[in-house]
Amino acid sequence: MEFRGRKLEGGGGIYNFSDEYTSDDQDKIVASWIIESNDITSYIFMVEVFPYEEYYKLIATGLGCLETLLCYDKLEANVEIRTRFRMAEVIFYETEDIERAERILSKGVILAQRKNEDIETKFAMQHLQICIVAQKSLKTAQILLKSCIEEAEERRLVHWVYIFLFLQYDVLSCSVNQDSERMGRLSTLIKINSIAENRNDHLICIIARLLETCLRIESEQYQMAKKCLNYVSEIQTKVSDISFLNRVKMMFNIFLNLIQGYGKEAIHELRDLHHELDAFAEETNCLYQDTFNLPLSQNGLDMKIYWFNAQQLFIYGHILSGMCYLPDYSSSKAEIFFNEGLEMLTYDFAYDQFLTNGLRTNKNLNWFDMIHKMCLIYYCFALMLRSKFNKAFEYIQILEKHSSSFTATTRALFMLLKGTYAQFTGQLDTALKAYESIPVFLQAINLLGSLNSILIFQGNQLQDKKRVYELLNNIEPLCKSSSFTQLKFAWNLITGSAGKDVLYSKNSLTYVVSASEKHTNTQLRVMALIALCYYFVAHSESEQAEKMLISAYLLSKNAENDIWAFMSGKLLQELMKKKNKNIKAEKQFQLNLKHKERILDIFNNRHDIHLTIFCF
Repeated sequence: MEFRGRKLEGGGGIYNFSDEYTSDDQDKIVASWIIESNDITSYIFMVEVFPYEEYYKLIATGLGCLETLLCYDKLEANVEIRTRFRMAEVIFYETEDIERAERILSKGVILAQRKNEDIETKFAMQHLQICIVAQKSLKTAQILLKSCIEEAEERRLVHWVYIFLFLQYDVLSCSVNQDSERMGRLSTLIKINSIAENRNDHLICIIARLLETCLRIESEQYQMAKKCLNYVSEIQTKVSDISFLNRVKMMFNIFLNLIQGYGKEAIHELRDLHHELDAFAEETNCLYQDTFNLPLSQNGLDMKIYWFNAQQLFIYGHILSGMCYLPDYSSSKAEIFFNEGLEMLTYDFAYDQFLTNGLRTNKNLNWFDMIHKMCLIYYCFALMLRSKFNKAFEYIQILEKHSSSFTATTRALFMLLKGTYAQFTGQLDTALKAYESIPVFLQAINLLGSLNSILIFQGNQLQDKKRVYELLNNIEPLCKSSSFTQLKFAWNLITGSAGKDVLYSKNSLTYVVSASEKHTNTQLRVMALIALCYYFVAHSESEQAEKMLISAYLLSKNAENDIWAFMSGKLLQELMKKKNKNIKAEKQFQLNLKHKERILDIFNNRHDIHLTIFCF
């Protein structure tokens, strides 16, 4: 059984308030309980490149030997059955010739039925047959699965019940309309967990609960997802040596905290994850630990679980680290982590070029390609947060070249990214068009685009208060009911800065300042402090306003964000002048000039954003 890493895609960074967005891409689980695969992907710290060409030659040679054996006239039936089974396995898992695999296996299945072959061999062949059929017809595969599950239950072969149920989860995960199959997948996992709990099969319980966590997150059932992880924590002490699964659990925990906006908790758990990954990297065989054997019966039958290989584990670690630090733009850690993640991905791409189009082992390229694009988008947001717009545009151009292959979620994030770049470089009409192109069904990203649009209409250049209040009314119920905590913070910030009701504005902005500190979101904190200082100045609370502006200025300056540094610095200078602190005002004026020069340089050397409106 092969568990692929969770495909995550998210929106983060400048103006979009670092809310994490979960894509609808599902975990791809390919059952392969019996085949012993030698497909090892090179890790970034490896010096030697895996000899792919030699490996392929061995596969071709092995298949040739098996084919020669089948040509033998006096071949015993049981030998032919096992030969066809093994040959079909190798062809299916190592090449793209599915038709050939099906043809060879079907003859073996017919022969096994005639000879009344033992049930273990029969189920093994049916398992492979379902995997092959699922490539062409999921409906047919589900019908075959139902029959196999019922027979395994009648024979009380629990290990085969487990195997076929996990395969059922896999088949349902491959459905085109995965949303409609979510309940089916959930029911399958609940059934697995129920059997495992009754039998005290703790390891299977852990795997089923981790998969359920994915489904709960997809459905935005975050409390249920948290319960699943808490359950895993309770029973994992009863199982020895599951450090691999514990790392997966830690990643889910961090991701869950990010989605809910709990920045401090995420960073705290991130440190524990770094400690685990550091220890893992020191293990001499860590590069080859991409499998987890799950014993199912006393006769040696087990499932091989492939969830994350070493490269994926470390790449996810870097991306999660970048996500954790992205809201805190006073630090450069997000930029550093995303950059290192990209370097690891680039390294892996170089070796994956050895994979030919005729081999199924190139399926990992889809994972690397998708994660690479997502990491690039996050990296661009991190760069813009620190005023590195030229560098961000270089990567936007790279993304543009591959935009035709984007998923719907990646396209929406890319439009959000382009809109953000355009907004920051004064291309406001282009920014509005980019935000308007984000489809409503991708609700979180669409709401972020709407909030950014409101910021534009609040500004001087395209000021339109009627449009501001119209947009606010349209998105209010969605923002207030959103599962994304930081999206709610953003809503309070925007409505507070709209200034329709003075007391409401003060309370909303004060809430954002307090919450942003708790959730380590310096971006929201700076914006809220700047907006809130207007209230205190208007009500002659200049001391409080001065403290807020100093805090906002220092945070922006340390983040190398010249735009927010200039905005807070200019207000601070005016306040100092009003309070007759002329020396401090002059000093701040000189600092503001430097920020202004860099901002003008950004505008003078900006790159025009051209939009291609996608059909989602």
